[in-house]
Amino acid sequence: MKKKIVVTLLILSCFFLPFFLKKRTHGFCLEKISSSHPYDKRWETRVLTPEEKKSIESILSQNFTFLGSGNHCYAFLSEDKKHVIKFFKQKKMSLSSWMNFLPLPDLFLPRRVKLIKSRIARREKEFTSYKIAFEEIQKETAVIYLHLNKTFLFQKKLTLIDQHGKRHCFDIDQFEFLIQKKADLFYDAIINMVNKGEIQKSKKCFIELFRLIEKRCQRGLFDDDLMFHKNFGIIDGNPIEIDVGEFIHDERWKNPEMYKPQLSNLAQEVRHWLFEHCPLLLKEMEEFLNQFTGSK
Repeated sequence: MKKKIVVTLLILSCFFLPFFLKKRTHGFCLEKISSSHPYDKRWETRVLTPEEKKSIESILSQNFTFLGSGNHCYAFLSEDKKHVIKFFKQKKMSLSSWMNFLPLPDLFLPRRVKLIKSRIARREKEFTSYKIAFEEIQKETAVIYLHLNKTFLFQKKLTLIDQHGKRHCFDIDQFEFLIQKKADLFYDAIINMVNKGEIQKSKKCFIELFRLIEKRCQRGLFDDDLMFHKNFGIIDGNPIEIDVGEFIHDERWKNPEMYKPQLSNLAQEVRHWLFEHCPLLLKEMEEFLNQFTGSK
């Protein structure tokens, strides 16, 4: 009996120790974006034109420096400051290979099966969202390339510089990633415009952003993570959605009764932010915001 308990404890320590070690390993490392996902036809995207492929190859010829970490991705900024490459946090999408095959007592087998299923479901949800961003609302998200299956398309090494200045050089074809145009965070860009006295330009950006969200909803595309302060940006005066990992096809969202409350909540958020940071712009925006909140 004691021997069985000891064996069980050893197995459990093997199962959970890597989890705690990873929790203590903050920031980026190559292991966190590596995967063993098999080829899946669902994640194929359209074939690039020769001009597009040449452009992507030019972008990938640059070094990329660590920019930040979000819920879904690690982001790196290109040397020319014009593009961001995002690599997906793979530990949230699958179990380590040894965890799939580690012998476990019957008591823990359902837990492993449940964990595997939940991570596969998460990957499918996120990959579907990335395809929506690239193939259906590319202009609204500024996603210029998406790579969800391992390929031999580029046959080149990419160099990433992490948050500690360490360089990582690897075969880009063997990783899942997306490339997006670099945007300024929406609120930061608005403050910059207001400081320059560009009140009407900043007002136009807010109006176009609300229209962008409304038009997307009218196409039956729902964003499950709609937060102004981190998920939206501005490129050359045009608003875009930066975070592209939460799009869902849902025909119900074509109905104004579904999306109007979301726009109303956003209008309230914008009103509060403007009151605190840009009261002059709030006066200009008041009539427009009232259309969504029902205020008079």
